[in-house]
Amino acid sequence: MTKTDTLNTALHALAVAERTPSADCLEELISQYPEHADALTDMAIELALDAMTADEPVEQDTPDAGEVSPAVSRAISHYQNIRFGLETKSLPVDGSGRVAAPIANPFQELERSSFKEFTTNMDVNTTFVMRLRDRQITPESIPVRFTQDVAEHLNVSVELLAAHFSAPAAISAGQHFKSESKPVIQRQQDFEQAVENSGLTIEQQEMLLNYLGW
Repeated sequence: MTKTDTLNTALHALAVAERTPSADCLEELISQYPEHADALTDMAIELALDAMTADEPVEQDTPDAGEVSPAVSRAISHYQNIRFGLETKSLPVDGSGRVAAPIANPFQELERSSFKEFTTNMDVNTTFVMRLRDRQITPESIPVRFTQDVAEHLNVSVELLAAHFSAPAAISAGQHFKSESKPVIQRQQDFEQAVENSGLTIEQQEMLLNYLGW
């Protein structure tokens, strides 16, 4: 069977599997046809967007050309994060199937000055960076473009950072806290909630939420 034949077979299997491809469905097909991971991911996004369009009522005001709605951007990030996740398959996983600790925490390697420099360069505050460090944001909600930018500023691979975000939430060892009480691991929030609840300025929030539209 030629590469074109296997591609057609893979795409057909995805098209007939589910109206909106699930993470498990896409993961299984990518595992069977790893050489067509990009094509399968792109088609999964198209199918999801088609389903969303069919379900949404037609509005009077048509969005500007090229404008991407938050729902669309979340769908795109969802499937692209699945692809990132498949690249960490060799890492240990916990009972829920998520990457288990210990995973290299790129934020843990930052000295105080480097931590402050990263915060400044990303134009965010310490609270938000600590949420990233302690994995308090649900990994599937983190925009791929944001992960790429953070990885670039940390000088680490996107795969390593994606694996860090996918590990269970935890307070990083070796960090110093002003309070003498033991810190409590907080429940994870999605990216948008974390942006809104981290004490960021309006301008900083708008900048981060723009990642949802890429």
